[in-house]
This record gives sequence, C-alpha cells and structure tokens, in this order.
Amino acid sequence: MPTPPRLSELMGGDHNDLDERWTRLQTTPASDRAARRELFESFRTDLLRHIEIEEKELFPRIVETDPAQRGLVERLQEEHLRIQETLRRLAEAVDTGRGVPEDLAAQLIEVLWDHNAREEAWAYPWLDEHLTHEQVLVIRDELAHHG
Repeated sequence: MPTPPRLSELMGGDHNDLDERWTRLQTTPASDRAARRELFESFRTDLLRHIEIEEKELFPRIVETDPAQRGLVERLQEEHLRIQETLRRLAEAVDTGRGVPEDLAAQLIEVLWDHNAREEAWAYPWLDEHLTHEQVLVIRDELAHHG
C-alpha cells in the first residue's frame, strides 16, 4: 500500500494552488468583470473551505495533543478571522461592481502570506509528526471533496 502524502504536502499544496489562483485573478484584465468575479468567487470559496478544514480538523488536534500549543493555535485562528473579514469586504466590493480594490487586496495578501508561512513552518510539520496515516487520508479526502 502506498504511503499517503504528508499533511504538509497536502495543505502546502493547497496554499500554492490558492496563490496561483489569486495571481490569475490579479492578472485578469479589469475589463473582464465576469471572469474576475468568477475567479474571485472560486478563490474565496476554496480559501474558506481550507480555513474550515484547519479549524475543524487540524487545530483541535494540536490543542488536544499538546495544550501548550494553544497560544500558537489561537494566533492562527485570529489570523483566520482577519482573512475572513477581508474576504467579506472584498466580496462586497466585487458584488457592487467595484472589482478588487487594491488596498483590500494588499491587506489580504499581507495577512495571508504571513499566516501561510507560519502554518508551513510550524503547524503542518507539527501535524506531520502527530497525525496517523488514516487521519491524513481523511484530510486528503476533505480537500478533494471540496476542491
């Protein structure tokens, strides 16, 4: 039986996919409002799904296994709230036909890239060491089911 991928590969790969889709959105001409709206909605939906998997499946396992990590998990959760609020504001702008305002896009990228780096440097490697192969397969299926 093949070894399942490591959680860091799955979730880091999802970060990379989301980054590529954000770049596609940003490089789509502003005049192509329909394409930009579709790209944004897809990006937003999948980023929120990614956050939901972390909040429901990953972060609780960290705290349950090692309560001393609660502070770091809470920081990641606070960043999720900032990301979600910025996505909400971006969705309002897109819905009203204003497109993706540069200031909101910059806010999202600032928090998102720092957040992703923190997850990839600490949370995902920690989870690689503490999740069973079966648990990783569940996460893989969640990503595939919603992606």
